[in-house]
Amino acid sequence: MYRRMLKTMMVVFEGDYEMFHRARIELRQSIVKEKDEVDLMKINELLFQYEESRRVLLKNVVQGTL
Repeated sequence: MYRRMLKTMMVVFEGDYEMFHRARIELRQSIVKEKDEVDLMKINELLFQYEESRRVLLKNVVQGTL
């Protein structure tokens, strides 16, 4: 999921290195925080949340340029 999110963020934040970097750090911290999770239901819930976040990034984020 981390790699899928990174690829999505590369597309969404193309040309905006600062925003990409901040989003990458947030994503990494979020995943590291849950790395020791063993409950299958919780893991599936987390994967669902990441997938929903990925869809929101692709469909709802607009990057403007000057």
